[in-house]
Amino acid sequence: MEQDLWFFERFDGVPEPDTIKTFFSEKSTYHNVMLNDQVLQPHLWEGTHLINAAIVARAIDFEIDFGYRVKSLLDRNREHYEKLFGGKLSIAGWTAPETLSEFALYCALEERVGWTEVEKAVHLQGPELLHRKYPELYERYDEGLMNKAQHEIPYIDIYAAIALYCIAGNWTNCADVNWQRAGPNLRSDLSKLALHAHEWMTNEQHARFINVLEWLRQTST
Repeated sequence: MEQDLWFFERFDGVPEPDTIKTFFSEKSTYHNVMLNDQVLQPHLWEGTHLINAAIVARAIDFEIDFGYRVKSLLDRNREHYEKLFGGKLSIAGWTAPETLSEFALYCALEERVGWTEVEKAVHLQGPELLHRKYPELYERYDEGLMNKAQHEIPYIDIYAAIALYCIAGNWTNCADVNWQRAGPNLRSDLSKLALHAHEWMTNEQHARFINVLEWLRQTST
């Protein structure tokens, strides 16, 4: 279940030869490829990125692993790449690899891809992670479990996940949720979706969406 990236506008679906297009504006520095203290390439992940198939084909020929590698492409060849780029290379916030870590490094170090960013999506992070860790919350409201989950997973907004469960119809009663505790970006992210949500949601989903947005607006006044 992957529900966390939502587009609020149509996007240009034509990939460019040597440039990665991204439609989500990531605010953090997490997993940016850095040269000294400057961003060499922003975070590339299985999100809203549009990548030319030729780049992927060359990465396969280069024998890039699209799974997890404990020792990264950079660490395996650090001397070579730091001599090539003339500085200290690093990955911001690096603690462990993720699905596209090797490919991201390949794009930065071998392809030296261009990068264009046009914001057309929001990242409503957490519904699949919350479902894995606390499956009971997928179907019903439990304040105690929500407090426990927020303590265990502090880097996501639990209420963003709950909002999506409500919109999807997993929860039948969302009026009792303490929406005042929602993160500061949830209302603005859902407001971006509001303009075109009726075009692709069912009538029932859209009605629930409007209810959630109204509850959030009421708690912010």
